Amino acid sequence: MQEAPTLRPLGVGDIVDRVIRLLRTRPMLYILIAGLPAVVLAILERLVGISRTFDLNDFIPRAGSSGQPLTRLVPTGAQTFVYIFATLVAVVQAAALVEAASQRYLGRDLSVSEAYARALRATPRILLAGLVVVVLISLLIGVPLGVIAVVVQLTDLPLFFLLFLPIFFVVTPFVLVSWFVVLPAAQLEGAGPIGALRRSWRLVSGNRWRVIGVLLLLLVLQTVIGVLLSTLFFVSFVTDANARTVLQELVNLASAVVLTPLSWATVVVLYYDLRVRKEAFDLQIAAESLARA
Repeated sequence: MQEAPTLRPLGVGDIVDRVIRLLRTRPMLYILIAGLPAVVLAILERLVGISRTFDLNDFIPRAGSSGQPLTRLVPTGAQTFVYIFATLVAVVQAAALVEAASQRYLGRDLSVSEAYARALRATPRILLAGLVVVVLISLLIGVPLGVIAVVVQLTDLPLFFLLFLPIFFVVTPFVLVSWFVVLPAAQLEGAGPIGALRRSWRLVSGNRWRVIGVLLLLLVLQTVIGVLLSTLFFVSFVTDANARTVLQELVNLASAVVLTPLSWATVVVLYYDLRVRKEAFDLQIAAESLARA
């Protein structure tokens, strides 16, 4: 058992500080949860011919050649299976990281197997919630764009496009941010697909600018860490194709081990911060501690 942090409303900088301290409490837990699936998927991808490396010098001659230059871009049956399997693994891995980060944040211990066991039980709810989010986002983006295309085509009014576009880019982030903590709601509270969306909307309501600030800061951190990892392995300076492929795989693995736990730990800390602000969750934890004492 580690000492639980003092829960209180956090600023954007405080959230980042809590996330870093959370990841440092037991780094091997997060490394194993994030790293094991990454290794398995990397092996499967290589077996079926999927490569996450991209060489523009190889792509341009193929795209410009005669015959069927883009047939290699169409996945085979085995590759399609690996893509679907990778999606499922990513969902389970995310749920396991959320569970591990949550328990550690509240001062409780758990193993890698326990984190994955709890994640597997919640996976159906998370998949359904994700499917609902994808459908709603598709409608949110597709319908306005369709309206814009039809009106501009019929009336030839580019002014309508210019006026509608800023509104579209304001409304879309507003909705997307509102669903930022859907996964913790489904994983930690056992909420169903629709219940998780409603729960996330209620928690984020009134704090959207803070969530956007955290997201922007997280994006900056991920970019900096990604650049540092690429520079560390000197991927851009390697001329040998085989050596560059090996180093790129190492960069992908290192990114998965570092960036994935960082992202989901940030979601967890922000989720509890929202609960402290909305529901006085800090007082609830303190009362439970006194009751146990």
